[in-house]
Formats: sequence, structure tokens, C-alpha cells
Amino acid sequence: MKHKLPLMSLILGVSAILSGCASETITYHTLRALPSDNSMVLPSNSEQPIIALRNLSLPGYLDDQDIVYLKGSSQVVHVEGQQWAEPLSENLRNIFVERLKNITANPRILAFPLANNIRPERIIDVQINDFVASRDDNKLLIRSNWQITQPGKNQQTPPGYEFNRDYPLQDDSIDALMRGYQQATADLTTAISDTLK
Repeated sequence: MKHKLPLMSLILGVSAILSGCASETITYHTLRALPSDNSMVLPSNSEQPIIALRNLSLPGYLDDQDIVYLKGSSQVVHVEGQQWAEPLSENLRNIFVERLKNITANPRILAFPLANNIRPERIIDVQINDFVASRDDNKLLIRSNWQITQPGKNQQTPPGYEFNRDYPLQDDSIDALMRGYQQATADLTTAISDTLK
């Protein structure tokens, strides 16, 4: 009889801890391709080139699904209870392909891996070096570059392009942060599309 009280206390304590952990809610976020302002109309018989997005690399602090922000000059901090619904690299790959198709009016823009019988005429490699909001400055910064190669035509490394911009955020809410990510992604894909012409 003496042993039941401590055992019951232990069970109640563990139960309280578990219910406390379960009560933490996580909100999941995803980015969507913003509509393009494309006014280009192509003849229905035009043969568009096959263009493929091969690499899209992100900084290591975006490897997991936690949403992060920059505190001070170098500290990366996780936003409590906020996560990406899928790895951001996959989300961005889908957006890049969708927006590039819409902006260029070319349905033959694809993403690697490709089927063996598909030979792209141009390949895009994108590196995003920084993509994070600064809580101190209340802005989202993106630092990126990309290259476009034409397989078989040129063995030399082609010139690269850069897209570096800061986006002021309306406030420090998660909604403002998501709007910043949406706009930065839209502007980067527009800049890439301009180099495909």
C-alpha cells in the first residue's frame, strides 16, 4: 500500500509532462508561385527549347524544416512553433519551374532528374547563399547567383548572374515574413527568366 502513492505520483507526473508536450502546436507554411504578368503570346506551332533546372542549393541553416531568422550579425534562431510544410529546397524547385514556364510561356521547362531521352538545350544551376530575415533590421535578405550552360556548345564556364536584394518587412509577424519570401522568390525567378531570352 505504501508503494502505490509514489507510483501514482510518478504516473501523474509523466502524464502531465506528455500532455504539456502535446499541447504545443506547430504551424506549417509553404510558398506558392505568384502569378506572372506575362503578356507574351507565342504561335501554337513554335518549338520551344527544353530548359532544365539542375541544381538549386540553399545555405545549410535551411536544411531542416524549421523557419529561422537572423539575430545580430551571425546568430541563426529558430522561430518557435513555425515550420516549412516540406523541405524548402523542394518547395522552391517547384515554384521556379512553374514560374519560369509561365513567364517565358515555355511549357518545356523541367527539373532534374530527367528521363534518359530528354536532352535539354540549356541547364540552369542556382545557388542561394543567404535567404533569411533579420529581426534587428526587420528585413529579408537574399543573396544568390546562377549559371546557364548549353551542353555540347561550350566547354568553358559561362558567365554567372547575381541577384542580391533586401526586402523590408511590414512588421515582425510570420505573415509578413512569408510575404517577403514570396516576393523574393518571385523576383529571383523573374531575373532568371530575363537571362533565358
